[in-house]
Amino acid sequence: MRPMSKEGPYDPSAGRIASSGIAPMAIHEMGNAHYQSFALGTKWKEILPEVLWAYKTTSKSSIGETLFSLVYGAEALISIEVGEPSLRFQYTTEESNDKAMAVKLDLIEELREAALVYLGAQKQRMGRYYNQRTNHRHFQIGDLVLQRVTLHTKNPNEGKLGPNWDGPYKVIGITGKGSYQLMSEDGQQLSNNWNVAI
Repeated sequence: MRPMSKEGPYDPSAGRIASSGIAPMAIHEMGNAHYQSFALGTKWKEILPEVLWAYKTTSKSSIGETLFSLVYGAEALISIEVGEPSLRFQYTTEESNDKAMAVKLDLIEELREAALVYLGAQKQRMGRYYNQRTNHRHFQIGDLVLQRVTLHTKNPNEGKLGPNWDGPYKVIGITGKGSYQLMSEDGQQLSNNWNVAI
């Protein structure tokens, strides 16, 4: 692991942003233009606050709200909105603004609960979409199966021309959803359960 730069999250030896914290996630969501300027190390100190502000004030599809509104109970204003005259600011008074802020702060818990419900609904939609596209495999006791050879079970002396599958193995028990006990051809039971890769 390379040491971090004393200047901040940019690691000059790797030519990239450190992979911890909110900054890389924000850069990922903002797109390639910001990431390229970070990766090249050009003006990253000046761009980082703008990227983080954009990340915190952009509505997330998973919760339907901005992170800023979930924390503070109000939508964030950019400096252009404050400087330009608009109906939003032209007819408001300090008293009406204080009342509106008090109401929003009273309703912030409901807003957070609604965001949690929205997040749960999105997870269910994603689960349904995933389950529609999967090919579930179910085996019965006595079926013969092959087991994929992985990197940690592969013989390093065989190289890339070695076998990709081990077996056949006989299913001797069902231990759970997609989990089976196997026995080799010579009658030796495998010590670990075998999980079906979908």
